Amino acid sequence: MFNPEKIKLLHSKENNKSEIHEKIGISKSNYSNIMNENVSPTVETIEKIAKFFKKPVGYFFDEPDANDLQEKVKELELDKIDILNSYSIYFKKKEDDAGKIEHFENELKKVYKIMEVEINRLEKENEKLSTLQEKIDLLNLLIIEKDKRIEDKDEIIRKQLQVLESYEHGNIVSQKKEQHAGGYA
Repeated sequence: MFNPEKIKLLHSKENNKSEIHEKIGISKSNYSNIMNENVSPTVETIEKIAKFFKKPVGYFFDEPDANDLQEKVKELELDKIDILNSYSIYFKKKEDDAGKIEHFENELKKVYKIMEVEINRLEKENEKLSTLQEKIDLLNLLIIEKDKRIEDKDEIIRKQLQVLESYEHGNIVSQKKEQHAGGYA
């Protein structure tokens, strides 16, 4: 999802809002609406912003989580089916115009390839997130194990302190008895 906060991080004293919107070629109100998240920028506008700040387009997007990626893959697959169905209906109605059909078939193939690339990218991201989650789970188990060891060591130290205190208390009582007995001798 596009994140205008990342643009705010790149603002400098030299680039105020009016200069930026002028340099990327959009109106001040449109730039303000993008920054206030009232509207989503077009792909062309995002590309202009990325070029202006010398950042890749992907920099301005938040990383989706695994559930978002799975939902996005499902949405893209449904969109792909809808597009295929739409083109199929269109082609049936326009069979008499072979040139147009060939053109739209080529466009459909381009769209299909783009969608496949996006689906593959999202699936790879999903795999990375799953791997990261597994590592997090493993680290949590290690932390629990370390905490248990610390608790066990704390208990041993408490017992040793009790024994030491008991021993010291016994020595003090013993010395007082000796002093008391020595005073009557």
